[in-house]
Amino acid sequence: LEQQKMLCWGPALNLLRVGVAISTDNHKSGRTAKIEIFLENLGTNDIHNLRLPRLEEQFDVSLFDANGVEVAKTALGKQRGLPLTIANSSSNEIEDVARAIFGNVRRSRGFPPVFLSRKDVAEIGSVNLKEIFEINSPGKYRLTFQQRFIQFDSTNKPTGLTMPIVIVPLEIH
Repeated sequence: LEQQKMLCWGPALNLLRVGVAISTDNHKSGRTAKIEIFLENLGTNDIHNLRLPRLEEQFDVSLFDANGVEVAKTALGKQRGLPLTIANSSSNEIEDVARAIFGNVRRSRGFPPVFLSRKDVAEIGSVNLKEIFEINSPGKYRLTFQQRFIQFDSTNKPTGLTMPIVIVPLEIH
């Protein structure tokens, strides 16, 4: 994907970096509207201390047309990119999140774990841009994508981890 200029990587943070790829299925059929999200571990240790937050908080994404005008979001799109709850939480709320994540609460809130071997890359999600944005015309666009995680320290205290922005030029047909 990198060689085909269909994968763009963001800057590294904590020996991790996020990549955004234009979906090859859509690219071949001329309907580029889906992106796939990758996480790369640049370090020499396995990653075991990351979780994905709630879907509403997992990423922030914006789309700009060829003139630099931001494309409006759909109703669903407006529900994405909310601030990480963990970043604005009191210690009691953080403990509640930790209990939910580690299974001390009966109902799981859906904090999928992210495990990544050293020097490895894994797909961690995908986004259908037409579900998120009101794309009314074909053309060249610029996408900005920022992935978020919940990271745990050695005492299992969760904190928010917001990765650097990935900028992706793409053409939507």
